[in-house]
Amino acid sequence: MRRAVLLSLALVAAACGGRPVPTSDGTTMTAADAPWTDGPVQPDARTIGAALRLLPAAAPRSEGGPPTVVVEVAATGAARQRGLGGRETLADGAGMLFVYADSQARRFWMKDCLVALDIAFLDEKGRVLKIATLPPGAGLSGPDIPAARCDAAVRYVLEVRARWFAEQGLGEGDLVDLGEVVAGVRAE
Repeated sequence: MRRAVLLSLALVAAACGGRPVPTSDGTTMTAADAPWTDGPVQPDARTIGAALRLLPAAAPRSEGGPPTVVVEVAATGAARQRGLGGRETLADGAGMLFVYADSQARRFWMKDCLVALDIAFLDEKGRVLKIATLPPGAGLSGPDIPAARCDAAVRYVLEVRARWFAEQGLGEGDLVDLGEVVAGVRAE
């Protein structure tokens, strides 16, 4: 079994900036400070911003502590369909967590995506089942659009910039504790 990766987080109300949460460099940030390169988070009424600190259980990281990822939570059909499509860039330490009401096989494609992404498929308990790195798909059609599928029961999907997971030493079998970020989130 690979090492467990704990995801410690604090929820931030994206629409109003929310309360400050700690980052890996010892500073704090709110959702309004999120490292989106396309401007502030523009959530629908059910989108939540969350700052995620990844804490490898095996060995503590040097260089200022664990990495921090600030994600938008996509828990509605409209937010999941929109995803990260249309964004010209995605900052390091930024991403999107897709939350579903049930666990099933899932397929993600890169329609309208302008940047390459890592896509991590997670089970009900937060175990990384599969990670796929896909190139942009904007401007492509039908079967030419890059896609990844996980046939296992997937409840959550985490997208970050391409190769981020490998750079952090994270892979299939690692465990992500999503407890607080999904607590109270009602997927539609």
